Amino acid sequence: MKVADVMTKDVLWLEADEPISLAVWTMAADFISGAPVRDHTGKLVGVLTNTDLAREAAPVVKKKVSSLMSTSVVSITEDAPLVDAAGILAERSVHRIVVTNSSGAVVGVVTALDVLRGLHLSGSLSAATAVPT
Repeated sequence: MKVADVMTKDVLWLEADEPISLAVWTMAADFISGAPVRDHTGKLVGVLTNTDLAREAAPVVKKKVSSLMSTSVVSITEDAPLVDAAGILAERSVHRIVVTNSSGAVVGVVTALDVLRGLHLSGSLSAATAVPT
């Protein structure tokens, strides 16, 4: 199974220069906990997550997305094996990975839940592979 089989293809983008208040509203309205951020040219420049927002103790109403987003974007190609995505999620301690095509264009986002669901559906996860508690 490939990353493209489980990723979200309809990417909700945030703009780097939009107010945080708009980004928070957008994320809440779409029930998402993070989104890729692009600059005025459409280039991927970061990811804003609920964790980024929670780390900010000062009022964020007048701040821009670019002031809080993570600029270290974790990405994977859409044709990568799903197990590679699982490894990246575990090693980097992230909850989502931006998915790119062979040209480097963003084509989706894959979350930890997407990967877990895909591994389960592919039969990669079973009672035999479960870790005892």
